[in-house]
Amino acid sequence: MRSWILGPCIVLAAVAPAAADDTVKAKQLYDEGLRHFNVAEYPQAIESWKQAYLISKKPLLLFNIGQAYRLSGDCAQAMTFYDNYQNAEPSIKNQDELDHAIAACKAVEAKPVETKPVEPEKPVTPAITTQAPPTETPPVNTSQIEPAAPALPPPPPTTETSTTHRRTIGLVVGIGGIVLEGGAILFALEGHSNASDAQNVQTWDQHAMDLQSAGQLDNKLAWGCGLVGAAAIATGVVLYVTGGASAEHGVAIVPTRGGAQLGWAHSF
Repeated sequence: MRSWILGPCIVLAAVAPAAADDTVKAKQLYDEGLRHFNVAEYPQAIESWKQAYLISKKPLLLFNIGQAYRLSGDCAQAMTFYDNYQNAEPSIKNQDELDHAIAACKAVEAKPVETKPVEPEKPVTPAITTQAPPTETPPVNTSQIEPAAPALPPPPPTTETSTTHRRTIGLVVGIGGIVLEGGAILFALEGHSNASDAQNVQTWDQHAMDLQSAGQLDNKLAWGCGLVGAAAIATGVVLYVTGGASAEHGVAIVPTRGGAQLGWAHSF
């Protein structure tokens, strides 16, 4: 009687460690397949999960194998494993996910020309129990996340171009004023010469009258060119001097009975 009881005890003692080893091996194979699946190495994931299924007989591994086949482009094999999963699992808990996968395969078979990639899906972890404790993802420490730097305002526009143009205009106007002053001198000399010739004429005739008129006209032109030239020179100097300053200024020429007055206003 004791020998009959001792025999089954020895058998159970040998079977229990073997079953535990198989569970650990199946879990290792599943983890290995998951790593391959996450980096799109679908043939290696399929091989690991097939070995895990042969050891653990977990039906959910058939669904994972079908997912790997589908994402690798082999919808025929994927449909085979989806069917095997439905036959092996009496109570399917991921029916929506299974229907979506089957519909995706049927869509690919209906449109073989279309090569639009299918969005990868995460495999389902089968319930393979092991002695290892579950790992937890540490929470993110939000206090170490630095806020984004605020955008800097755009730099103010430069006024270097307008300053250069103003000084250039000042030089041009000033040079024009100098030219007018030279013309005024020439007209003044010509007017003085005509007036002298008219005074030296012995007989006051048409020629003398023409000399007097020409002298008067030359004097008027000399005064006009002189006044305009002086105003142009003054304006050119003002434009050149104030060309680099960020200020408001204005130049005005006011005619008078005896000539003209130049006015200039400058404010910072």
